[in-house]
Amino acid sequence: MEKKYDAIIVGAGIAGLGVSGLLAKAGKRVLLLEKNRNVGGRAATFKKDGVVRSIGQHAALRDMKLDQLFERLGVQGPEREYFSDLVMYYEGEFKSIAEIFPLVPVLAGEDAMRMMEVVTGEVNLEELDDLPADQWVKRFTTNEFLINLIRMGSLIMTTIPRLEEMAASTVYETSRALMGSMLTWLAADGMSSFLNAMAERVVAMGGTVMTNATVRSILVEKGKVKGVLFEENIAEEVEGEFGSVVRVEAPLVVSAVPIWEIFKMIPEEKFPRSFVKQARNVSLRTANLGITALLNKPPYEGKALRMVDYPSVGYPGTVFMPTSVCPRLAPEGKHLFEASIICDYEPIAGDQAKKHHMLEMLKQDLRTWFPGWEEEALWVSSYFHYEEPKRTPGRAGKHRPGNKAPRIKGLYFCGDSVASRALPGMECAADSATMCAREILGELP
Repeated sequence: MEKKYDAIIVGAGIAGLGVSGLLAKAGKRVLLLEKNRNVGGRAATFKKDGVVRSIGQHAALRDMKLDQLFERLGVQGPEREYFSDLVMYYEGEFKSIAEIFPLVPVLAGEDAMRMMEVVTGEVNLEELDDLPADQWVKRFTTNEFLINLIRMGSLIMTTIPRLEEMAASTVYETSRALMGSMLTWLAADGMSSFLNAMAERVVAMGGTVMTNATVRSILVEKGKVKGVLFEENIAEEVEGEFGSVVRVEAPLVVSAVPIWEIFKMIPEEKFPRSFVKQARNVSLRTANLGITALLNKPPYEGKALRMVDYPSVGYPGTVFMPTSVCPRLAPEGKHLFEASIICDYEPIAGDQAKKHHMLEMLKQDLRTWFPGWEEEALWVSSYFHYEEPKRTPGRAGKHRPGNKAPRIKGLYFCGDSVASRALPGMECAADSATMCAREILGELP
């Protein structure tokens, strides 16, 4: 392989793929390095026994930042399926948003109009970055029905379980996004069909994409980036054995991994203390804990994403059948069934007993709502994963690091832990990639 490039990008999630494509389109000789076997990061999907599995639910809003990035890169071909059905559990039964929205003027009265005026108007987002969302919302309404409606819409976009933990700026941005587009899409064959198409576009424009390549160090000399050291991972892990370490040079490196991971590749002493504090401050994360099941029969009819408060669990979440939208995700006649709890990452990550208890409570609620679903299951698997950095007061918007690193020339950042205000996570990653490329190039190709 070549030893010198114009730019090296670390991490091939949506942000890394996006900025690699934009730089390659501008004529840069790009090397994209990914530690995993496949590109895509947390949005990747994989196929096993005829079933397309994902790490969480990856639905995208039409004509938003991700779609705009695809268009700019010329990503065409993968099929997508659209749906717009959202359902809430209201007064003891599941009702669609289309049924609930007409109730808003009746149940919330003038408060509904007041909130509409606020959301469609201009606000000082930087001030709202420091304000808890419940305090901000209650300036305009005390109507419990309206507050709960705002909470449910916001938690789907932010994956933060409680309104009081959300920054007010994220609720404002969420409300505007949902008012702009309720039409959502899924990749017909799994999100990796789009992610692989992005990687193919990078290569088609002259870039190089390497997987199974773990960056161990970003080389910095006299305040300037010089390149990276990466390890070519061996096929099978053997205790005490390492892959070969390769040095490649470039005057430009973009880190597209979570911002706090940069200190594993560059000693934090190279950065101002204020930046180190800022980067570590945004490391508080949200999580999804849930189950995926393959069923012989669907537990309900329709394509709706169901937003729920799990009464036995004490957390909100979602219930969804991806195959109701994209039948090719499972063998013909079989149905994927997903139920997810939106929760906090840190207090649960190391507590296996708590995870097991929460999953059992989740299953108990599912038995109440969808009797007999377990009897139709060919298999049931559980998962717990980091979803995205929390946008709590003091961690949203202005509190996130920008795309350009302080004190180190040629080092840039992108991803859902920096810069962008876009929601949800995939939109944020796509927007951050675009912002980073613009910062580097001056204007987009």
